[in-house]
Amino acid sequence: MLKKLAILVVVIGALAVAPAAQAVPIFGSMSLSSVGGAANTMIPVNAAGAAVDLGLAFGLDFTSTPGVLTPGVAGLFVVGSVTGDFSPLAAAQGLMKDLSFKGPGLVNYPALPPTLTSFQTITGPPLFSFDLWTITIAFQNSTSLVLEGTGQFHLAGKDATPGTFVFSANQTGQTFTYSASEGTAVPEPGSMVLLGTGLIGLAGAVRRRMKK
Repeated sequence: MLKKLAILVVVIGALAVAPAAQAVPIFGSMSLSSVGGAANTMIPVNAAGAAVDLGLAFGLDFTSTPGVLTPGVAGLFVVGSVTGDFSPLAAAQGLMKDLSFKGPGLVNYPALPPTLTSFQTITGPPLFSFDLWTITIAFQNSTSLVLEGTGQFHLAGKDATPGTFVFSANQTGQTFTYSASEGTAVPEPGSMVLLGTGLIGLAGAVRRRMKK
């Protein structure tokens, strides 16, 4: 009986530490900023798509053609500081889609989330994208805008992983910064069932041993 009990404990221990269905979530954080110089800017726009100051903005146009609003055309960003699995993306350039963050969504602009697929993309290597799920206004006045939200990271070689972000825009020079980090991975349901079944078996074996 003692030998059987020992074997059972080892099996349960293996289940407890085994990766959740071989899931490989993303860990780490990253920051982005607008590419320097007048060639790449961020333009706040109102509900009609016209350029306004940040205090009146309903959306953002990330453009490589200053003064020419081209809804739906993504603008350039560059990756700054990185940690963890985002490290290979350091100094890489990518594209960020125009978006609405207030109201029902601007004409010809992606509407407010629930989801803005591939809001940010980097062609790599490694390939990277971020799907925007939710967005809220943390602060907005004529010179500053802070947006917060959630989404899902996609990074080559890793599983899709939820995360959070903070976006900060500055009217002076029309620049922006962006920082994001991965969220806490949730164990696969199948792994939790296996672990629970093993614990039930262990309890039964201990109870039978105590009766003898």
